[in-house]
Amino acid sequence: MIYAQVKCKVVTPMISRKDPETGEFDLTGQSIKGVLHFWFRAVAPRIIDICCLNEDNKPKSPKENKELYELYKTYEKEKYAGLKLLENEIFGSQKKKAPFGVWVEYSKQDLRIYSSQDEKQNNGSIKSNGAFKYALYGIKKAKYLDVDSLFTLHFTFENKNIQNVISSLLKLTSLVGGIGAKTTKGFGRFEIIQNEEEKSNKSVDERIEDVINEAERSIKEFIESKEILNTRKKLKDILIYTTQTELLDFPNLSEGSYLLKDTKIKAADLSSVISEIYKRLPRYTGSNSIGWYRQLKYVIRHNGELKKSKDSLIKLAEVLKGRSKEPVEIPVAFLGLPLQYSFGNVSVKINQDAGEKKEDIRITRKPSCLRILLFRDSDGKYFVNALLLKSHISTITENRYKLSIAPTKSKKGNNEEPEKKEAYLSADWEKLSGFIRKFEK
Repeated sequence: MIYAQVKCKVVTPMISRKDPETGEFDLTGQSIKGVLHFWFRAVAPRIIDICCLNEDNKPKSPKENKELYELYKTYEKEKYAGLKLLENEIFGSQKKKAPFGVWVEYSKQDLRIYSSQDEKQNNGSIKSNGAFKYALYGIKKAKYLDVDSLFTLHFTFENKNIQNVISSLLKLTSLVGGIGAKTTKGFGRFEIIQNEEEKSNKSVDERIEDVINEAERSIKEFIESKEILNTRKKLKDILIYTTQTELLDFPNLSEGSYLLKDTKIKAADLSSVISEIYKRLPRYTGSNSIGWYRQLKYVIRHNGELKKSKDSLIKLAEVLKGRSKEPVEIPVAFLGLPLQYSFGNVSVKINQDAGEKKEDIRITRKPSCLRILLFRDSDGKYFVNALLLKSHISTITENRYKLSIAPTKSKKGNNEEPEKKEAYLSADWEKLSGFIRKFEK
């Protein structure tokens, strides 16, 4: 058994709530495993065929190799059989203990309070202004670890190979992810204090590429060395080495499936950088009146043509009010699901339409494919990149998703509910990534 500890520093407020109602802070080993699992899934398609196992080594009957035969039977109905087998070996399952453990140490004295409704309660770096409220939409109250707070991750590993896998995934999480709520909006960012990569003069995209390659190597070494209990086979004999190129149900870091964008934003402190990303001044006087993220959203709503194309949300309002019968296409694929809008006295929630296929589960939540990444330089000043991840919410063969528009509670006591309408979510990856490549605020 190997023991290791990793010291980390908070870069942007880390909101990890045990109970959304009370906002109590709760950062556990399980939450750390969850985020590592997410980024493992993003890397795995670069290494193995996540859908299939190697049928060449499958026993024809239990008599040949009972344990191996039963292993193949266990995964034969899994959509992602290769991925499921590998992640069970790394992260464990209900029947199998994980080969590593983790617990978290932090000081409760570093916790601060955010309240969107009572500014007097705010005692940390999160403010109750419009930019923060926009970024933290849905969070009314929360305790959080503030900027520059320290926390320590304590790990136990069965062997060096699993240590290398988890260490590389943790580095990747610190670069492109975060811990807790609102990580896609740039919160929960942290630095690994011992990580020399953080101190290098390399660009962000070079650092990300280096860490992805490190994760690939460590996972391959794990596969090569891992013996499957009682089967007389190694993991490499059952999995298939390949690189996925087709579209997956979840965001991933395969070649051509992600895009890094330098926003050119630099700011001295958290309040200033959040303002530059999410602000919207009461009176529009030019591009400086609106933050980078909201300006990008506005451009995409107009299909990249502010003067030629009509705002898609105005088109949607016309459909809801009965002025138009044509299904509208909403070109805001990077925003995730559900989409929620208000038009006059009617509020609506937009989800993916499952159609007549009863086996398809209606998607009610889908994280944004655009992640805001906040970094700090050697002087402690912030700079910002955006990471676009390709997944089924951002592209599909037909280039759009059918949506279901369901009315929610009406405002001003209006009890009349509009009938359900149809719309489509634009899902053209080339178009979306093209917008973001070209976008300059």
